[in-house]
Order: sequence, then structure tokens, then C-alpha cells
Amino acid sequence: MSALLLATAITLTTPSTTPPPTPIWSVPLAHAAGVLVGMRLSLSLAWPGAYALSPLRDRGTQFARAYTSGPEFHSDAPLLESDGDPWTVNIIGHGLFGSEVYSRARNCGAAAWQAALLIAGASTLWEYGIESFNKRPSGIDLVATPILGVALGEARIAAHNWLHTRPRGLWRSVAEIVVDPFGEAERGWLHTRC
Repeated sequence: MSALLLATAITLTTPSTTPPPTPIWSVPLAHAAGVLVGMRLSLSLAWPGAYALSPLRDRGTQFARAYTSGPEFHSDAPLLESDGDPWTVNIIGHGLFGSEVYSRARNCGAAAWQAALLIAGASTLWEYGIESFNKRPSGIDLVATPILGVALGEARIAAHNWLHTRPRGLWRSVAEIVVDPFGEAERGWLHTRC
């Protein structure tokens, strides 16, 4: 909810002299799916014990816990580590995940509130769909991912827009890759429209 309020404030305070473009949804949806699959496969390689790709029958009990128990929240732990993960994973990792999906939607013409809803949906899909076969959904991740995604995503978009006002050259190309590595790769190699 906080991410949606932040996105609405951004939309209302951003002056516009042109009508908003019609969003292209195929690119951000495919991008979000790719990010989710990439994260899942990366976790399986990095932590094969905790994120094994074992058959569904072996993970069914864990999956059921996602829907029969509340989100993971340990009140005796620091807030940013309340799901048992280090704060760096919860803040940096989930913030980058959120900003990646959010900024792709915004670059493809979505309003801030639409992009915020997309990342809230992607985060929920991750927590209750993909990751729930291996661990309970995380309360802090469900809140932090959209909020940090909007904040960091808007910063990346501002940097991207500023770079496009600079003369073309090597430093601009490098800076564009640093600001939006997956987006630049998709536009360069896959020739996506946004």
C-alpha cells in the first residue's frame, strides 16, 4: 500500500506536457517472468540444500504452509532480518528486484501506480508461488520489495532520462549499462521496444 501511495505521489507531482503513452505490457511482463525464473535458478545453484529443485511431491507440505500460516515474521529479530534472512538480502536484493521490474514497466509507458501494482504482484507471486515451495513467505519482503522498488526504480529512471540528454559517446553508453544493465541488454540483443 505504501508503494502505491509513493507511486501516486510521484505521478501527481511529475509535470507532464504530453499525454501519457499507451503502455507496452509484453516487455515488462516477459522481463518480470525472466527475472523471477533467473532468481529461482540462481538460488538453486547458490543454495542447493535450501532451494533444491526437487519434485513437487517432495515440497508439497512446505507449499501448504504458505497458505496455512501467516508470513514469516520473528518479532524477536531486528525488523530488517525478521524473516531469518540477512538485511542485505531483504533490502538490497529485494530492492533491486523491485526496481528492475518497476523501471522496466515505467520505461515501457506505465504510470507509476501501474508499475507499483506490477511489482507488488510480482513480489506476491515470488513469495506465495515460487519461493513458497522452499520457505514460508516473508512479511518484510512483501512490504519492502514494492516500496524500495518504487524508490530505487524512480531514481534509475531519473538517471536514465538524464543520460539521454547527454551527448552520445562511450561514457554515456557505459553509464546507461550501469543504470539499467538488463534493459540495455534486452534493447541491444533482443531489440525490445522499451
